[in-house]
Amino acid sequence: MESTTQSITFTPEQQAILNKLPKIVQQTLREYPSVAENFLDSRDLPDLAEECSVFEVYYDCEELPSIYIENGVIIPNDRPINTSPTVIEIMDLHSFVFIQVNKHVILNRLNGNMPTVTGIQVEV
Repeated sequence: MESTTQSITFTPEQQAILNKLPKIVQQTLREYPSVAENFLDSRDLPDLAEECSVFEVYYDCEELPSIYIENGVIIPNDRPINTSPTVIEIMDLHSFVFIQVNKHVILNRLNGNMPTVTGIQVEV
C-alpha cells in the first residue's frame, strides 16, 4: 500500500527511506511533502564535482528563493525573515544539493563546493 502525504504519493520503498529519518524531520516532512519529494529525487545524485556559479536558497518552501547567488554575488529577496526557517533547501542549476529540516541535514551533496561570495547586490 502506498503512503500519501497531501497529494504526493510515496512508494513503500520511498516511505521506508523517509521512515529512517529522525522523528521530528518526519513530522515536518508531512507538513512539507514537496521537501520529502525533493530529498528522494536528489539523494542518489552524485556530489558536486566543482563550484557552481548559481545557487538558489529557499526557506520553508517559499516560491521565490530567499537568497540567489550568481557568479559570487548574493542577490537577496527583500522578504523579511523574522524567525529561523524550519526548512532550508539549496539548488544549483539542476537539482537540490542541500536540505536541512529542523536543524537536521538530510541531504548534503555540496562536497565543499559553495560559491565564493564576492559581493552583495543592494537596491538603492
